[in-house]
Amino acid sequence: MKLAFALPCAITALGLSFTSPSAQQLGANAAARGSDFAVPVDATPSPDGNTFYFIAVGANGPSVFRVGATGGSVSLVAAGAPFVNPAGLAVGTDGTQLYVAGRSAFVAGGRAGQIFVVPAAGGTAKPIRRSRLHAERR
Repeated sequence: MKLAFALPCAITALGLSFTSPSAQQLGANAAARGSDFAVPVDATPSPDGNTFYFIAVGANGPSVFRVGATGGSVSLVAAGAPFVNPAGLAVGTDGTQLYVAGRSAFVAGGRAGQIFVVPAAGGTAKPIRRSRLHAERR
């Protein structure tokens, strides 16, 4: 397993080229293997500890999934746009909202980076407005 993560660096050091697969390719590969997802990035439990939410690549690109803490079937929470390269995940204190950090999502003014809020039960990801983030930091 550790070799798989070190391999791209070793290939680059040897002067060979390495191309990472796209999110669509990863999702298609996962589907071909009979899996709902590939390349999980981050995970966090619900406040009651009964559910885990995680970011991974699904059939529709970068996605948020949920699974029971004791296992079971994986359910899709949100997928595709506006997610580009989500890298962080948190659950609100009441467990009804998920917060997803998107490193590569663009906001007004062309700056990269955005935080999205998604209903934990599933639904559409919506960006948290910049003004709201500044107000919460004070």
